Amino acid sequence: LVGHSESILVAAPDKDSAALIQKAIDSLPAQRTFIGTVKPVGEFNLEKGLKLPDYTRLDLSEARLKLADGVKEPVVANADYENGNRHIEIVGGFIDGNKKGQGVGDFHGILFMRVEQARITDLDVVNCSGDGIRLNGKGKHTRDVQLRNLRLVDNNRCGLNVKWAERNIFVSDIYAIGNKEFGIRSDHSEGLYQNICANSNRGHGIFIRNIF
Repeated sequence: LVGHSESILVAAPDKDSAALIQKAIDSLPAQRTFIGTVKPVGEFNLEKGLKLPDYTRLDLSEARLKLADGVKEPVVANADYENGNRHIEIVGGFIDGNKKGQGVGDFHGILFMRVEQARITDLDVVNCSGDGIRLNGKGKHTRDVQLRNLRLVDNNRCGLNVKWAERNIFVSDIYAIGNKEFGIRSDHSEGLYQNICANSNRGHGIFIRNIF
């Protein structure tokens, strides 16, 4: 990416954790063509899910995010499900979906709908009522996603679920353990998967279809 970068540090508050992080995200320059970074530091109990627009990096390397009871949303998602987004990164840290606190429904740790040039690395995603991470192209070719060094543990659906017109997906160094459906579900064309440990999942460790 060409251009400079901007970073905002966010310390953990006593309350309104999601509002504080989202405010920092929304304060990044509008219509930017460079990656803006928001770095929460500490433990955050999120009263709502976070939304990431284009050219945003969420640096969780010194943070733990946990969904509060009854939120019933993904912990982190892209901002525009219909038109999609570009250049979104989530790096490091720990995401806890608090599945017992969400009641009925599938609420994912990370949900990216039609997100291109995405990076998710060095992260634990655990205890979600849906998938740990779900990527969905919604029938439109959605290209260039890298997933590296992830631990996807004890989620109610899949650890990782990549589906419906995602393309050019690179997945490496994944531990998918104790998920209630598949450890890894690959339901798209054009992907490279390597160095995967998938064990103690209730369904298949690795499920593949629509691959060529």
